Amino acid sequence: MTDQSAAAPIWDLFERRTRGETLEYDDESESQNGVAWTLVPWDIRNESRPWTKEEIKTRYFRMLMDIKDELTDGRLYNQHGTRMMVLGLLLENQGLDNAVQFGAIEDWERALERRRATHG
Repeated sequence: MTDQSAAAPIWDLFERRTRGETLEYDDESESQNGVAWTLVPWDIRNESRPWTKEEIKTRYFRMLMDIKDELTDGRLYNQHGTRMMVLGLLLENQGLDNAVQFGAIEDWERALERRRATHG
């Protein structure tokens, strides 16, 4: 389980952003409501799982509720950060075992090879 205390700074940034403060990390292409998807302490597992009550507060009410459905230039959602945030939320709920049912196994293996090459 994710240490919820580690998530506290993320939500402080979110609260500051919603008050209109300019944050050091305020690139709309990489964030949703001023929360960068790369900073979220994701708890993605192999198996599908429901969110805890605390995760519902942080993920649904603080991240997902403000995302509006949109299609721009053939892509869901206008910003890369929004797409990555939604993907992370879905992966937390559905798990990796469900995700790998989409696409060819060879493509997943190549993606893992690239990930290993860039992240050790």
